[in-house]
Amino acid sequence: MELLGEEGRRLLRLGLLPGLLGGGLAVAFRLLLDLLLLVPPLALPLAGGAVGLFSAWLYRRLPDLRGGGADRVLLAYHLGQGRLPPRLGPLKALLTALTLGLGGSGGQEGPLLYAGGALAQALRPRNPAEARAVLLAGGAAAIAALFHTPLGAAFFAAEVLYRGSALEGRLLGYLAVAAISGYGLQSLLFGTHPLLPVQGLEAPPLWFALALAPLAALGAFALARGLAWSRARLQGPAALPLALAASGTLALLFPPARGTSYEGLAALLQGEGPNPFLFLLAKALAVLLSAGSGASVGLFGPSVVLGGALGAALGALFGIGGPGPILLGLVALVSAAARTPFAAVVQMVEITGSYALLVPGLLVAFGAFALNRETLFPLQPPGPEASPAHAEDLLRGLAQLPPGRPLLLGDLGAVLLEVREGHPWAGKPLKDTALPPGVLVGLVFRQAHLLAPRGQDRLEPGDRVLLLGPKEEVARFAARS
Repeated sequence: MELLGEEGRRLLRLGLLPGLLGGGLAVAFRLLLDLLLLVPPLALPLAGGAVGLFSAWLYRRLPDLRGGGADRVLLAYHLGQGRLPPRLGPLKALLTALTLGLGGSGGQEGPLLYAGGALAQALRPRNPAEARAVLLAGGAAAIAALFHTPLGAAFFAAEVLYRGSALEGRLLGYLAVAAISGYGLQSLLFGTHPLLPVQGLEAPPLWFALALAPLAALGAFALARGLAWSRARLQGPAALPLALAASGTLALLFPPARGTSYEGLAALLQGEGPNPFLFLLAKALAVLLSAGSGASVGLFGPSVVLGGALGAALGALFGIGGPGPILLGLVALVSAAARTPFAAVVQMVEITGSYALLVPGLLVAFGAFALNRETLFPLQPPGPEASPAHAEDLLRGLAQLPPGRPLLLGDLGAVLLEVREGHPWAGKPLKDTALPPGVLVGLVFRQAHLLAPRGQDRLEPGDRVLLLGPKEEVARFAARS
């Protein structure tokens, strides 16, 4: 008797195992980044330039490593059958740690979404559908381990796929198992403390959320357009080392802008941080330099930090203190810029361990989301209906129809024919199969592959053939077969 049923094996294969790989990579990344952050600030301008030269050299040989990584994941998910080279996962994590630790400014979540998802491909998923699940599961686990928000990481991986309000709900269970696995692995080494500790949490008035939503939407619009502008201008072989040297210089002059800037954001939450207006400007400039030049830094983290600084600045203008405005600011900007309102609210609840901000958080998240049309990730399709991945999955789903039972859709009929050993069609070219008038071979399913039918192709035992045609002819053919 098997210990695990089919769904248990799928949870193991698509959730737990990629989660452990992604979480393990995130732990190694964090240890290396903590070590690199010990480099004295005076060395950052020179170190940043050196990392820029190394990155430019590496990009010429491995162009997939360029940039934040999230768009590469979107491309692989929607157009690349979920596949990324596993060997690039550790390389992406290494390059991102070097960049963030030695003068660059940006996020770690996008690159680790790529790194964890790529490394998880070493599990050799059986087909494109499983490859897509493993891709997101490895990335969700890495983000959960870094951000200390396992449920939020699962929602983020499912929601960041689309520009609209859809999420990949069918994979959410696997993503949750993976994220919990990754988070549990890092907790064994570093404990379960939140990434951004919060004390004395009180919800600001709802009018503050109403005022913050359009401001965050405008900030998300400006960030997306600013990144597009900087990418268009920071071109050429010298752009990357010079931009990272400039970012390192800015980190020397204003230390909270260095790396992920989560320390500065945590200080703001404790009421001890830098001036929020100066923090907002310095971080935005550092991110435009680093991300705009193509450095291996993410964009989700900067939207968290910039949103928190924006909330703190607006709170200071209205005389509203405490962590509430900061948390609402980060929820609003993340929701608008990354197009992930569900994930932003869930992460806020996990960070605070409280539902005190749930109502204003939902209000500001979906308000900012609705008011902004720009995105940090241009390869996000509007929704599942625009994703080639779903079109392929729909076709693969047809292979699961009961053989010989016609499916009638209006005037169209479809039936799946299974070619078994000894079947009259086994070994025959498709052009020699006797089909009723108007009935065509739509697809041939051979193991895990979809085959476009051609007349000279020979059918093999085990093939499944999808026939399409007028419903009456299909029904009569199915009754005879």
